Amino acid sequence: MKRMCRNSLFLLVITGFLFASLWSCASLSKPDTQTNVTYYVHTVKWPGESLSIIAGWYTGDIENWKILAKANPDSDPDVVVIGQKIRIQEDIMTTKSPLTKGYVDSYYPKAGKQKTRSSPSETKDETPILYGPKLQPQK
Repeated sequence: MKRMCRNSLFLLVITGFLFASLWSCASLSKPDTQTNVTYYVHTVKWPGESLSIIAGWYTGDIENWKILAKANPDSDPDVVVIGQKIRIQEDIMTTKSPLTKGYVDSYYPKAGKQKTRSSPSETKDETPILYGPKLQPQK
């Protein structure tokens, strides 16, 4: 009988120790919900805006688009439309000035600076230079 009591007591102690260990591990793995993150909300206004352009303007680094994507999980980071609200963590911002159209346009080539080809009527009438073996005229 004593042996049975001793085994039961030992089993109870081991079970309690395991339960306490698992309980402490579970409480350590919970995310910290006490952090208060504040957000600035940017409304997409210009055609051509993207998360990287928005991140570049407000944070100074276009690579912060990944942080913006995490802060806006309900949005597709590849598709940004006019009128869409983008949340930006205030602790990574370098400016709160509104994004300008000029900044967005600076990421795209200018239409007036494209090289144009001359029309066929403006080219000189020259015989093209051919490469390869010369063929002998047939008699």
